[in-house]
Amino acid sequence: MPERRDYIPENNRSPQETAFVAPCSFFISLGLHAIAILLTILIVQSLPSKGTVNGNSDDRTVGIVFSKEEGYTSPEETLRIAGGTESASDSPEDAPASSPADSLMPSLDAVGLNASGTPNDTNAPAGNSPAAALLPGTGESGSGSGQGDGQSVGFASLRGKGRKFVYVLDHSESMKWPDGQAMTKAIAEAKKSLLSLDPVQGAKKFQVICYNHEVKVFDAGRLLDVTEPNKQRACKFLDTLFPEGGTDPLAALEKAVTFRPDVIFFLTDADEEIPSANLARIHDAAVRNKVGQIHVFEFRRSGAPEKKSFARLAADNGGGYFCELLP
Repeated sequence: MPERRDYIPENNRSPQETAFVAPCSFFISLGLHAIAILLTILIVQSLPSKGTVNGNSDDRTVGIVFSKEEGYTSPEETLRIAGGTESASDSPEDAPASSPADSLMPSLDAVGLNASGTPNDTNAPAGNSPAAALLPGTGESGSGSGQGDGQSVGFASLRGKGRKFVYVLDHSESMKWPDGQAMTKAIAEAKKSLLSLDPVQGAKKFQVICYNHEVKVFDAGRLLDVTEPNKQRACKFLDTLFPEGGTDPLAALEKAVTFRPDVIFFLTDADEEIPSANLARIHDAAVRNKVGQIHVFEFRRSGAPEKKSFARLAADNGGGYFCELLP
């Protein structure tokens, strides 16, 4: 009959018994952990690497896909585009290449004889009949409409928009024909346009320059505030003009651009063309002084040859050209 051994508490075991039990417990625990790891590996290897959708094998690999939503721009792309480093492949092939100079200085070929600084202008060809280039708005002289960029102001059949305006009028001897009509109309149109300037609509400054072989600048040669007293004084100055002397449009225009106006209205009846070198000088001076537009109004004797340089002067400087025939 086997010998009965009662349970002996751990603290009552002999040193020999304690030395035997401790190693056995360690190896048993180690074996159980090894079996658990092995079973886990076997289960994972037995799982299919391909999914099944509706009973069919799917060759797609399981994983996480990071997608870019439409319209999202990463910070790197934002910095690249803002810095102007966007490659040609990022933009449409038919995107036009342009520069600020292209929009500010239209060529004569692009705008014809009647050019203006605003798209979709109405341009009529110069020839033996009156021709006009009008900026948006009515072509009636002196009428104006105000917007954020300044006032749209009419002069004869031309129109310019801005905050600072300079009027340049020819009063050479030739302006007395026929029976003083040219000079009379020039003064009337200038006064009508001046009186339409309105600071509420955006016109802030103006000046008047009259020329023959000399240049006369109204009121000490400075831009004047658009006020009723200043406009009335300018109109009285215009009333003192009468046709006399020769003509030097280059000196008058070079003086006008130094005021850095947004708009220059230039009126003349010069019989001679403006030389190409002078046109270049005026254009360069206008660019340096950031002149917005030079509009040209020409009186021409009926039957006189066409003078293309006046139309070119307007086209080169973002303005409109109008020719009125007188008998």
